[in-house]
Amino acid sequence: LISKVCPRGLEATVYALLAGFSNFGNIMAGYFGAYLLSWLGMDTIGQGKTDDFTNAWKACLISGVMPLLVLLLQPLLIPDASMEAELTENVDTGSDEDITVDKLLYSDG
Repeated sequence: LISKVCPRGLEATVYALLAGFSNFGNIMAGYFGAYLLSWLGMDTIGQGKTDDFTNAWKACLISGVMPLLVLLLQPLLIPDASMEAELTENVDTGSDEDITVDKLLYSDG
């Protein structure tokens, strides 16, 4: 699906952006998980003689429900088109030359 929307010549840039967003999401998930454990009062586990796991079920429930929420929102992110459909307009530039980031950023037109 991404190959249908990606301009010719910018495949590596689009792949790098996807990898960057994936890494950013993983980092943010770690921060939100740490905040959740702190909010539930489980951030001191392993630092004392006794540990309180009474809120552990809440942390497990929240971490299990969050991916399900993403799955519920996923139909809103998928375009209403078949895989064979053309999702972008073909623009005739008058040449067979590939589009590059420099041409997009520094073009006169």
